[in-house]
Amino acid sequence: MIEIKNLSKTYKVKEKISFMKSRVKEVEAVKNLSINIPRNKITGLLGINGAGKTSTIKMLSTLI
Repeated sequence: MIEIKNLSKTYKVKEKISFMKSRVKEVEAVKNLSINIPRNKITGLLGINGAGKTSTIKMLSTLI
């Protein structure tokens, strides 16, 4: 069984303002994800581009 409660991930990204100026912007890749996957079940993770699917899988597999 896999049980996740309130999983979140925030990245800091540099955003260009002009040629010489940039600022740091925080982007939430995953926000308060809670899921319970029972044993012996096949589960798919679907969503639009940028929804945090890859970040979620990387966090579950302890890559990030």
